[in-house]
Amino acid sequence: MSAQTSTNLGADYVSQADFIQNTFDTSRMLMENAEAQRAAVLASIGDNIRHIDHMLARAHAVDVQEELEIARVITKLQEVRAAAVALIADRVPDEAYFWSPEMQARIRQSEADVAAGRSHIFLNEADMDTFFQEQGAHV
Repeated sequence: MSAQTSTNLGADYVSQADFIQNTFDTSRMLMENAEAQRAAVLASIGDNIRHIDHMLARAHAVDVQEELEIARVITKLQEVRAAAVALIADRVPDEAYFWSPEMQARIRQSEADVAAGRSHIFLNEADMDTFFQEQGAHV
Protein backbone atom coordinates (compact mmCIF):
# COMPACT_ATOMS: atom_id res chain seq x y z
CA MET A 1 0.00 0.00 0.00
CA SER A 2 1.40 3.38 -0.95
CA ALA A 3 1.78 6.27 1.47
CA GLN A 4 -0.89 8.20 -0.47
CA THR A 5 -3.38 5.31 -0.14
CA SER A 6 -2.56 4.92 3.52
CA THR A 7 -3.11 8.67 4.10
CA ASN A 8 -6.46 8.57 2.25
CA LEU A 9 -7.52 5.50 4.22
CA GLY A 10 -6.55 7.18 7.51
CA ALA A 11 -8.43 10.35 6.56
CA ASP A 12 -11.44 8.26 5.57
CA TYR A 13 -11.41 6.47 8.94
CA VAL A 14 -11.12 9.77 10.77
CA SER A 15 -14.00 11.18 8.74
CA GLN A 16 -16.16 8.13 9.45
CA ALA A 17 -15.25 8.20 13.13
CA ASP A 18 -16.17 11.90 13.31
CA PHE A 19 -19.47 11.16 11.56
CA ILE A 20 -20.23 8.30 13.98
CA GLN A 21 -19.33 10.50 16.97
CA ASN A 22 -21.59 13.30 15.71
CA THR A 23 -24.42 10.86 15.04
CA PHE A 24 -24.03 9.39 18.52
CA ASP A 25 -23.95 12.84 20.14
CA THR A 26 -27.12 13.81 18.25
CA SER A 27 -28.82 10.55 19.25
CA ARG A 28 -27.86 11.05 22.89
CA MET A 29 -29.18 14.61 22.84
CA LEU A 30 -32.45 13.48 21.25
CA MET A 31 -32.78 10.70 23.81
CA GLU A 32 -32.14 13.10 26.71
CA ASN A 33 -34.71 15.53 25.30
CA ALA A 34 -37.18 12.69 24.82
CA GLU A 35 -36.66 11.55 28.43
CA ALA A 36 -37.22 15.10 29.69
CA GLN A 37 -40.35 15.42 27.56
CA ARG A 38 -41.54 12.00 28.71
CA ALA A 39 -41.10 13.00 32.34
CA ALA A 40 -42.94 16.27 31.75
CA VAL A 41 -45.80 14.48 29.97
CA LEU A 42 -46.07 11.91 32.75
CA ALA A 43 -46.13 14.67 35.36
CA SER A 44 -48.86 16.43 33.38
CA ILE A 45 -50.90 13.22 33.14
CA GLY A 46 -50.47 12.74 36.88
CA ASP A 47 -51.64 16.30 37.53
CA ASN A 48 -54.69 15.61 35.37
CA ILE A 49 -55.48 12.43 37.30
CA ARG A 50 -55.26 14.25 40.62
CA HIS A 51 -57.45 17.05 39.27
CA ILE A 52 -59.99 14.48 38.06
CA ASP A 53 -59.99 12.83 41.49
CA HIS A 54 -60.63 16.23 43.10
CA MET A 55 -63.46 16.95 40.66
CA LEU A 56 -65.00 13.50 41.24
CA ALA A 57 -64.97 14.07 44.99
CA ARG A 58 -66.71 17.43 44.55
CA ALA A 59 -69.17 16.05 41.99
CA HIS A 60 -70.46 13.47 44.44
CA ALA A 61 -71.42 16.29 46.82
CA VAL A 62 -73.54 18.23 44.29
CA ASP A 63 -77.24 19.04 44.76
CA VAL A 64 -79.63 16.26 43.69
CA GLN A 65 -81.42 18.59 41.20
CA GLU A 66 -78.33 18.54 39.00
CA GLU A 67 -77.93 14.78 39.34
CA LEU A 68 -78.33 13.78 35.66
CA GLU A 69 -75.79 16.31 34.38
CA ILE A 70 -73.37 15.47 37.19
CA ALA A 71 -73.74 11.75 36.38
CA ARG A 72 -72.60 12.50 32.81
CA VAL A 73 -69.67 14.54 34.10
CA ILE A 74 -68.68 11.80 36.53
CA THR A 75 -68.83 9.17 33.78
CA LYS A 76 -66.68 11.32 31.48
CA LEU A 77 -64.15 12.02 34.22
CA GLN A 78 -63.94 8.33 35.10
CA GLU A 79 -63.37 7.45 31.42
CA VAL A 80 -60.60 10.04 31.08
CA ARG A 81 -59.02 8.89 34.35
CA ALA A 82 -59.07 5.25 33.22
CA ALA A 83 -57.49 6.19 29.89
CA ALA A 84 -54.78 8.22 31.62
CA VAL A 85 -53.95 5.40 34.02
CA ALA A 86 -53.92 2.91 31.12
CA LEU A 87 -51.49 5.16 29.24
CA ILE A 88 -49.18 5.30 32.25
CA ALA A 89 -49.49 1.53 32.76
CA ASP A 90 -48.56 0.98 29.13
CA ARG A 91 -45.60 3.36 29.12
CA VAL A 92 -44.34 3.11 32.71
CA PRO A 93 -45.75 -0.10 34.22
CA ASP A 94 -43.87 0.37 37.51
CA GLU A 95 -45.80 3.58 38.20
CA ALA A 96 -49.30 2.37 37.39
CA TYR A 97 -50.07 1.35 41.00
CA PHE A 98 -49.32 4.90 42.15
CA TRP A 99 -52.26 6.24 40.16
CA SER A 100 -54.82 3.71 41.35
CA PRO A 101 -57.77 5.33 43.17
CA GLU A 102 -56.78 3.50 46.36
CA MET A 103 -53.19 4.76 46.33
CA GLN A 104 -54.30 8.30 45.49
CA ALA A 105 -56.74 8.19 48.42
CA ARG A 106 -53.87 7.14 50.70
CA ILE A 107 -51.70 9.96 49.39
CA ARG A 108 -54.48 12.52 49.93
CA GLN A 109 -54.92 11.20 53.49
CA SER A 110 -51.17 11.46 54.11
CA GLU A 111 -51.11 15.01 52.78
CA ALA A 112 -54.06 15.91 55.03
CA ASP A 113 -52.30 14.32 58.02
CA VAL A 114 -49.14 16.33 57.38
CA ALA A 115 -51.14 19.55 56.89
CA ALA A 116 -52.96 18.89 60.20
CA GLY A 117 -49.71 18.24 62.05
CA ARG A 118 -50.28 14.51 62.38
CA SER A 119 -46.79 13.55 61.30
CA HIS A 120 -43.39 13.00 62.87
CA ILE A 121 -39.86 13.59 61.66
CA PHE A 122 -37.24 11.24 62.99
CA LEU A 123 -33.58 12.16 62.92
CA ASN A 124 -32.49 8.57 63.33
CA GLU A 125 -33.77 5.02 63.67
CA ALA A 126 -33.48 5.02 67.46
CA ASP A 127 -35.84 8.01 67.74
CA MET A 128 -38.29 6.25 65.46
CA ASP A 129 -38.11 3.03 67.50
CA THR A 130 -38.69 4.99 70.72
CA PHE A 131 -41.71 6.74 69.23
CA PHE A 132 -43.29 3.49 68.09
CA GLN A 133 -42.58 1.81 71.42
CA GLU A 134 -44.34 4.71 73.17
CA GLN A 135 -47.29 4.12 70.82
CA GLY A 136 -47.42 0.49 71.90
CA ALA A 137 -45.97 -1.00 68.74
CA HIS A 138 -43.63 -3.96 68.97
CA VAL A 139 -40.31 -2.88 67.50
